[in-house]
Amino acid sequence: MNNIREINLNNIVSYFREGCKSASLFGLELEHFAVNDKDVLLPYSGERGIEALLGCLSDKYQEKVYSQGHLIGLKRENAAISIEPAGQLEISISPQTELEKILEIYDSFRKEVDACLAKWGCRLVEKGYLPRGKADKQELIPKKRYQYMNEYFARSGKYGLNMMRGTAATQVSVDYAGEEDFVRKYELAYRLTPFLAWITDNVPVFENEPNHQALIRTQIWRGVDKDRTNVYTYLKGRELSFRSYAEFVYETPLIVAKLDGEEISTQKTAEELYAHRIMNTEEIENTLSMVFPCVRLKKVLELRAADSLPIKEALGYVALVKGLLASPDVVLEWLESRGITCVAAADDLTDKLLAQGDAASIQGKGIREMAEELFCLAERLLEEKEKIFLGCLRGRISK
Repeated sequence: MNNIREINLNNIVSYFREGCKSASLFGLELEHFAVNDKDVLLPYSGERGIEALLGCLSDKYQEKVYSQGHLIGLKRENAAISIEPAGQLEISISPQTELEKILEIYDSFRKEVDACLAKWGCRLVEKGYLPRGKADKQELIPKKRYQYMNEYFARSGKYGLNMMRGTAATQVSVDYAGEEDFVRKYELAYRLTPFLAWITDNVPVFENEPNHQALIRTQIWRGVDKDRTNVYTYLKGRELSFRSYAEFVYETPLIVAKLDGEEISTQKTAEELYAHRIMNTEEIENTLSMVFPCVRLKKVLELRAADSLPIKEALGYVALVKGLLASPDVVLEWLESRGITCVAAADDLTDKLLAQGDAASIQGKGIREMAEELFCLAERLLEEKEKIFLGCLRGRISK
């Protein structure tokens, strides 16, 4: 049994190592709400539903993805469309070196989607939470994985159903060159998370009421299931590494598992479920997807703290991340000078932002002033054409 454990852990570590790249590439995943003229989320089913929308787009994509006989995704070169539990429409753009290329791919997607939706008098909205309605009233898409997760999150915490049915995010994927680079980027990204979440905060309405709470998506994730949302809580002071992150996912109870190609509902850990057999790649990838930290490790680092944003602001967010990660020593020195000396200090700042919102400060400096300093640090290493996108996001901190 111990030998199987070591083989599986080593295989997860090997999976991470396969992701190491010398090039510096950035990918974007952007989630949207498809809504009618009253800002009500379109259901998955029906003549004017998300499945029908995917059907309208399908001839533009080489691959169609089905679940239980229903169309749930589309794929083509450089881009894939998938749907989140309540039908939130997500485009995943493969990692690119140029922000203009990401914009080009996104613009093609929007031209096609907007044309289909316009026929129905509908449109896409980029917000961090449902623009109208309550999460528990939204239809769940026909996907076993989400059905199992729905059952689990209904009892695991305060905000599980809000997370699944109500949220939409902007996610940036970042390459790492090796284990040392992963550790450095992971901790830096984690320590930056409260700033990134505040800059991209985009939830004017929560559960059909005007929202005055800062970082509501952060609050929702914290109230989902604390054992799977923070690797540092699991580590309890131990050093982060490929191995320790592998142990984190291997020893965290699964919600959905892949077993011989089938999805099953389980509360066992991967260690328990695969105690007598070696995990295959599909099972490893599913296991990695069953933890939800604000920075998640796969074959890339996924920065998951940002709300859904309009594309120019989303690309500004990519530019901000790119600029900050390009000068880690400078940014770490800045974080130290602002009292963010460790991951626990970042968590403390998040607590302060949740409690005080825009009035939060550290060492006499307000969050708005500190965010401006981060923009200045980032733009030092960006090209002029990237600074244009950065300016689109920068406008958010003056609102």
